[in-house]
Amino acid sequence: MSPFRVLFREFFGQFFASESVTSDIRLRQGIIAVVAFLMAPGMILAIQMYPTYSYAVRGAPELVEPLTRQLTSLFLTFSTVSVGLVSAFAWDALSFDRRDAMVLGPLPIGRATVVSAKLAALVVFLLGACVPLNLMTAVPFSMIASGHKGISGTVHHFIAHMVATTCAAACVFSAIVILRGLLGMTTRGHLASALASLLQFACVSALLCFFILAPTMLTIDRHPQNAGITISGIHMTVMPAWMPTRWFLPMYEQLRDPQNAAAANVARRSAIATLAMIGGAAFITLAGYRRQLQIALTPAASAGTIGGARLSRALARRLSGSNRVAHAASDFVLTTIARNRMQQALVAINASIGLAMFILELARHRGGLASAVRAPEVLLAMPLMLAFWTCIGLRAAFFVPSELPAAWTFRANAPRGTSAYALATRAAVVAVVGPPTVVAALATAALAYGWPVAARHASFVLLLVVALADFVVLTIDHVPFTRPYRPGHAKLKTRWPLYVLGAYGFSSGLAALELAVWNHRWHSAALLTGAVIAVAVFEAAVRRSGRDWPALPTEEITDDFFKVTALNLSNAAAGHA
Repeated sequence: MSPFRVLFREFFGQFFASESVTSDIRLRQGIIAVVAFLMAPGMILAIQMYPTYSYAVRGAPELVEPLTRQLTSLFLTFSTVSVGLVSAFAWDALSFDRRDAMVLGPLPIGRATVVSAKLAALVVFLLGACVPLNLMTAVPFSMIASGHKGISGTVHHFIAHMVATTCAAACVFSAIVILRGLLGMTTRGHLASALASLLQFACVSALLCFFILAPTMLTIDRHPQNAGITISGIHMTVMPAWMPTRWFLPMYEQLRDPQNAAAANVARRSAIATLAMIGGAAFITLAGYRRQLQIALTPAASAGTIGGARLSRALARRLSGSNRVAHAASDFVLTTIARNRMQQALVAINASIGLAMFILELARHRGGLASAVRAPEVLLAMPLMLAFWTCIGLRAAFFVPSELPAAWTFRANAPRGTSAYALATRAAVVAVVGPPTVVAALATAALAYGWPVAARHASFVLLLVVALADFVVLTIDHVPFTRPYRPGHAKLKTRWPLYVLGAYGFSSGLAALELAVWNHRWHSAALLTGAVIAVAVFEAAVRRSGRDWPALPTEEITDDFFKVTALNLSNAAAGHA
């Protein structure tokens, strides 16, 4: 095989491999499941619009084209958000890193070969991500929206759909590649990792919000002064013009109808912008490889403030008391989260679920978005909803190993029969979730009731966060990140209703309970006292169950440290001779 083919295969394989999982096969199965999940909503949306189109074609032909443009904007948004999500999860493989430069730099391979293989892998990954998604929506949508125009109209619609959605996805993908390359060239340490987790949080939140708000975005504008129309029972309003996907709508219309001269200029500019973004991504990839070759010759960067998690570690030590073992364990937990992308990704994904559920609550509010923002029950529940899902994300991250062979140090040095590990894990959860939740609670309560009441509310929220952290720790029985990953431990397929009920009960339920006693001093004091008692009970339970935590499970110690395997290589060599 030529060097180009070897490098292309390896670069493309990086999108489907991770050092934090025990099996690449399971990782690939998970990626396939995510892509299959993303295929379904667009196809279902297109098929569900068939009755509406049938009604419009027969009874209101003037509404067919506006409805088509609006649905096109939805599909463009869906394509860009989905590809952005996939790209965010493949963040580390989008550009060269220090290890790539250290491995490939000394080899007798030209830079052109390395960069071209990387670009080819990026192109194939992009097409593999966006083409199946767009194809599943292009086929039914073109048949439903343009079936009354004959075969020629359907074909033009299909081509326009595939080209416009792919260009929109390529523009977003190129922008993420450029961002990844710039961060790799300009930042070192763990700042780039933190920004990648923030990008994952934004992409997952955007995708979930799209699923939630898509029904309300089915809009049509029959007259400029009348933005509300009901068609076949569906009320539609105009999609905002500031959305980036609206820039590719003229390209879609011009390809669907070549005689549409009004959209030709904007479509041409959108095509030029897409080519410019693709060219910029190629240039940043080339420049990034050169920069990584330079970085490979310099000493590794220090952990820094973010990688060292100094603030969280200091708070966790205060919460752990004077136990030195708990101090060391909490430092281990927090620095592992701060320095590992896989653990950060799980926390970001779950936090984005909390944000999406909060936006769903806003969308369901009767008074509209402006009224929902001012509603006290919504404002008080928001920090609790985010805190709940962030704790769930931390629990999921605890089951993912960081550097599994290094777990031997706990077996060799850690004491037995101590609750320090459980207390350290609880302190780490509170140190991560507590400060932002309390700040958000202070801000939201002060906005509605003033600072004196906000201080009381923040105290209640802090007690709830501590109780939730204790409850999360009670559901695990080992030091985080020190045992192999066990698939299915969360049992989401069967227990997802419990997660949803728990989220609403912890956020909206407790916020409603607090509002019920808001104006009664003695009732409020009783509520705070109950929260303190709950924390004390959970704390005692954590101390008791934490004594049974082993540094390493017994079966893993036996398998990994005392099992001897004879390979019989001498006999095999003799038989071969």
